[in-house]
Amino acid sequence: MTKWDGFKQELKMLGIEETQNASVYLVLPNKENVRWVFPSMSRRALKIGLMLYSPNTKKGKLYKRYLELMPVWFLKKIEQKHLTHLQWKKSPFIEKDQCPAFFMGNGGPHSKVTIQVQDSFGPCSYLKYTYSPVIVPLFQNESEALKELEQKAPALHISHVISQSKRGRASIFQTSSVKSLNGKTIFDLTKLHVDFLVQLFSATRSGSLCLGSVFYMETKEKLKRLPIKDRKWIDALFERCITSLLPENLPVSRIHGDFTPWNTVMEKGILSCFDWEYSRRECPPVFDAIHFLLQPNMLNPQKPLEQIWTTVKQNVQLLSYFEQVGYPAHFIRQYVMLYLMDIFLFYHSRSEEHSSQEQQLMNRWKALLHLLEEREKV
Repeated sequence: MTKWDGFKQELKMLGIEETQNASVYLVLPNKENVRWVFPSMSRRALKIGLMLYSPNTKKGKLYKRYLELMPVWFLKKIEQKHLTHLQWKKSPFIEKDQCPAFFMGNGGPHSKVTIQVQDSFGPCSYLKYTYSPVIVPLFQNESEALKELEQKAPALHISHVISQSKRGRASIFQTSSVKSLNGKTIFDLTKLHVDFLVQLFSATRSGSLCLGSVFYMETKEKLKRLPIKDRKWIDALFERCITSLLPENLPVSRIHGDFTPWNTVMEKGILSCFDWEYSRRECPPVFDAIHFLLQPNMLNPQKPLEQIWTTVKQNVQLLSYFEQVGYPAHFIRQYVMLYLMDIFLFYHSRSEEHSSQEQQLMNRWKALLHLLEEREKV
């Protein structure tokens, strides 16, 4: 069975079927390795569907722009082998004047299909489904985070839970959309990003970073699962970082957990944020801002680590954020090292097998950690 055949079987569960004389869709990069499926009935439908596609590379951004600008009739002609036809009359999740767009995920143990339900004005909601028992707790975690923030931080522009349900063996999670056709994905850390994170911190602040904190105890548990060589090194480095920061009585709070350009959107001076499945309580709040700056750069294997570190430590908005949440800026190296250890341990603990991209990322995180540890000795 091909990847496309398996995907079609899953869609039937949602009341979506491939059939002739139905709405035309563009399958990318191809049916053998399908990752995106975009409605192509009109240029507007395709443009809205492409909001699911947030490329990180220059090549990807140029390709997205090409898809947005080309007339649909021309795309259908030159991309004919990548076309299919879908209909969704039987789907309880998609209304009469709506259509779906699809993203298959990035691979790895937490990968799941995301469906963007859209109309002619923009995205209406997002539907995620999975057959994996490993992913179901992530849906529940996101639901709890969103409901908590609705109460504690109502001013934040975030998604809202629409439903959690099951159809057969599939678990389904649906949230509202915070996107519109005029929203922009911004790769620079701006004052709006900082203001959003400060609001999140202020609304959920709880306790301080200490040897008995949730963050400390969870990290020590994850360290036990590392191979002995990595465990000794990272455990010793973790203890040194924590010990150096204990006198500062640093506050902890809920974090988004995957605060990146592609999980945020900016429109009319307002920043909105979605995909809260990795949100955690009682963590160093600085992790979100550091992740925003580091992750896009770390995903580019050609970007030198020294250059990435220089970009982070000199970022004015990041330093401003540190000050606003009570984290002295001169400890920036320790904060980044804690972040690197945290994300490395997260990836290591969630699966025994890793995709090539995950392994590449983990290696780069360790390499940057080594680089910053050397700074400690200077």
